[in-house]
Amino acid sequence: MQWAEYSESQRKSISHGLEARLELAKSWCVPVAQDAVWTVDQIHDFAIGGKMLRGILASLSYEIFAPGLIEELIGSDVSDNIGEQSIAMRLACGIELIQAGLLVHDDIMDKDELRRGKPTLHKVFAAHNASEAAGQGQAICAGDLFYFLSIQDFARVGASIGELVAQELSMVCIAQMEDCKSGEAQDIPALERVLSLYRYKTGRYTIVLPLKAGAAAAGRFDAFPFLEEMGENLGILFQIQDDRLGLFGDEQSLGKPIGSDIREGKKTPYVLFLLEALPAPEKRIFEGILGKGSVSASEIEYVRTLIMQHGIDEKVAALARGYQERATVALERLSSELQGIDYEKLDLLRQFVETSSIRTR
Repeated sequence: MQWAEYSESQRKSISHGLEARLELAKSWCVPVAQDAVWTVDQIHDFAIGGKMLRGILASLSYEIFAPGLIEELIGSDVSDNIGEQSIAMRLACGIELIQAGLLVHDDIMDKDELRRGKPTLHKVFAAHNASEAAGQGQAICAGDLFYFLSIQDFARVGASIGELVAQELSMVCIAQMEDCKSGEAQDIPALERVLSLYRYKTGRYTIVLPLKAGAAAAGRFDAFPFLEEMGENLGILFQIQDDRLGLFGDEQSLGKPIGSDIREGKKTPYVLFLLEALPAPEKRIFEGILGKGSVSASEIEYVRTLIMQHGIDEKVAALARGYQERATVALERLSSELQGIDYEKLDLLRQFVETSSIRTR
């Protein structure tokens, strides 16, 4: 099986799982407020619109590390229907609910109006209430609701999952707080500081957490060191690719405006390398564009031209390749040093690593 085929199949399964969970949530939300059904419907539409990468990786990791457990469960009489698929699905849905909540809050902090080509959730609520303040307040609560719903899934998998998720997401929150101030800060951080932020804000949460959650649910804590090393490197690569897509990607595929990092003044590797390379006149123009809040299409095109003229794109690509290579080495060590794993499913993870540097969305 190929990664694209597997990931699309899992994405559909996770979407169905989320639909069932949110439909069930209506049963206890309806008595609470007049708009409860409409509210849950908006939350549902937001939750099922993404790539489901984190949920897919959690499910895949469980399948990699639980072949013996899966056979035991399939051959037993499991009265509450907690088989291997339901464990993988609870993991996947729980992590995707967390992801949805983080995105809702992130859109508010970044003042974004589009997500996946549609109005962000706080804009949907604002239009419904004819009030920006009410829309933001309700969206904050919706983000929290996603977190609370995820607890149900993690609780059914086991206490170790809840502890793992809480620790990883605590680091995400601290890193997000750092990121909030970085766009407004006047100082130019060292590259190592930016990459450290990527490690904790995106990398660990996007790759390490789902993979470790799947391994933990299978009881394979011996896989943690390999997954940490592979996941951190792959996660940083993932964020660097996000930076590139944010400048050179297709706006329709991304579902959000190109150049948002420039608009917000984010100190990405592209920005750091460009500031080092530009002569004084061009540097002054670029600094006038960076972080000014409203950036025109021509200004974004000017920045992209500078990036290509000064070889910044290749420099960032080389940085990304280094992280991909380290992730590949860690994956090969896992394959050779651990026993009792599903090597066919591990090959899907290998395909994901190989294609992470060429993704388009």
